[in-house]
Amino acid sequence: MITLSMIVKNEEKYLEACLKSVKDVVDEIILVDTGSTDNTIEIAKKYSAKIFHFEWINDFAAARNFALEQSTCDWILYLDADECLSKESISEIIKLTKYPKRHAYYCIINNIDEINFHTMVMTYPRLFPNEKHVRFEGKIHEQIEPSLLKNNFKIKNSTLKIDHYGYNISEEDLQKKAKRNLEILLEEYAESSSSYFAFQIGQSYGTLKEKENAKKYFTYALQDTKLAKEYKSIAYRYLAANNMVHQNYPMALELINKSLQCDNEQPMALVVGSQINMELGDMDIAGKYCRKAFEENRKYLKGEKTSNQNILVDELQLCNFGLKIALLSKNKELFNFFYKEYPLLYKTSNVGEVDLYNQLLNNQPISYEKLAVYAGIVTSANIELILTLFDYYKDPFVKLEMLQLIKERFQEHAGFHNKLGLLLIETEKYSEAKTVLEWGVKNDPQNQVAINSLAKVNQLLGFSANDNSLIQQKSAEEQVLDLYAQTYSLYEGKLFYESLTVLSELEKFINVSVEEINYDTMISIINLSGHNYLALGEIDKAREAFERALSLNPSSSSACAGLGETFLSQEKYSEAKTMFEWAVQNDEKNELALQKLININKILGLDENDFSLNEGT
Repeated sequence: MITLSMIVKNEEKYLEACLKSVKDVVDEIILVDTGSTDNTIEIAKKYSAKIFHFEWINDFAAARNFALEQSTCDWILYLDADECLSKESISEIIKLTKYPKRHAYYCIINNIDEINFHTMVMTYPRLFPNEKHVRFEGKIHEQIEPSLLKNNFKIKNSTLKIDHYGYNISEEDLQKKAKRNLEILLEEYAESSSSYFAFQIGQSYGTLKEKENAKKYFTYALQDTKLAKEYKSIAYRYLAANNMVHQNYPMALELINKSLQCDNEQPMALVVGSQINMELGDMDIAGKYCRKAFEENRKYLKGEKTSNQNILVDELQLCNFGLKIALLSKNKELFNFFYKEYPLLYKTSNVGEVDLYNQLLNNQPISYEKLAVYAGIVTSANIELILTLFDYYKDPFVKLEMLQLIKERFQEHAGFHNKLGLLLIETEKYSEAKTVLEWGVKNDPQNQVAINSLAKVNQLLGFSANDNSLIQQKSAEEQVLDLYAQTYSLYEGKLFYESLTVLSELEKFINVSVEEINYDTMISIINLSGHNYLALGEIDKAREAFERALSLNPSSSSACAGLGETFLSQEKYSEAKTMFEWAVQNDEKNELALQKLININKILGLDENDFSLNEGT
């Protein structure tokens, strides 16, 4: 017999479909409500659910375990309200639960996201024996697997499929969900500093598009050598993609290679590897990675392979990317592979798309009447390929007309702005080009093609190179503060070499662009360099930095404390004591320096409040 175990709150949108999907399978429905104010309870009653109430305490595992305590059948199937058991799994689940066993079963979770076009297929143990010692762990992203393994249950693969609709929501709702999860994850991390929670925090910040925080927590997670390989692969892939966006291709390549060493069958990691190698000009590797990404992606989509962490790729977008690489590298074999696989070739209603590709590739004349038809064919899935094919087509006016027809749909697409801006320059429509390229830079300040093209058209129109009417230019001082905040974030994330690199660039910028710098700001920059060197164990360079800061301001408490740290690292306790005393005298609120002073006094056998600077007064 099977208990369906659920926790819910305001799930009237999904709950009925969920309960319908299991009504002929389960013998008991345990529904724990954590505060619904909609029709959730009424819907549950229609399916004879046993309803319990649980006061929400920001702990998913606690709520799940309360549901388990109410369950009376031999087997537990747990679902969220936005999930449905697939019809083809009904006979399989009956067969698996016919007899009591010491086995649990992985189920295939198909995450459906038709709005944001992300596909994820993962496996989790959702079916397991009802045993009193088996309990969930984790306030958020709660897990049952650790408890099953501790209690000597084997977890076997199964063909059971569960469709998950919880991510089939708008970007705004996804962000709300990520913020809710993040709050609980940060609480968990504060308690345990687990690399698993650091990884999940990185994922949440990634969803929220807070890239610096995502980088920081993925970096924390990767410091644990015991972190699961599939999590390592995703973390390295995120960091690689981030470096690629900022055109730091050598570092991006190093990181994506680490990702693929951890798991060389993750389609998204293979795609990022393909993109990085394409940017570095290694088209052979780019093509191989792209083809393998397609092949692995297809296996996951068909259910031939499973993973508990895998983001899949839209097949049409992958085909378009493969065709782009094939065209750029003139790789006929690769072109034929993707051309034969191209899903739209099997749909006669989309023959026009193939015609468009053929005409662009072979530079065949396109009438202005046909352009309106072709404009309707361009989508987010094929825009990159079409822009690449534009390079084979000679008539700039035909290309310009087509881009003008689709302009409203691709306002935030960097490649589109680049191509349209360049065509407007080529056809000597400089004012229009300036407007388009200004939007390109505003949407993506790292878009180097748009930046360079805008500088060119500004020169032609008599403006300064970086003139952009859409962006209020920051003062040099504001730019210094922005860069300093970036370096400090890198330091906090323990990326000390990277922090020093940006600090070096910052000092160069100050020397060239800033007429008069605030002394406190300059001292903070120098002190931060010293702390980076300290963290790296380069004591002489650290001391040099702190002494330089003190030469600018002998009363800098931070510089005194930094210099004290250099002496302390070399066990020069008397010298360290003096510097920490000066740090405290210059700033009584410098708690770190005060604590260091107390510790040194203890080492020297002095009263912990001993303060020798007072002896001379």
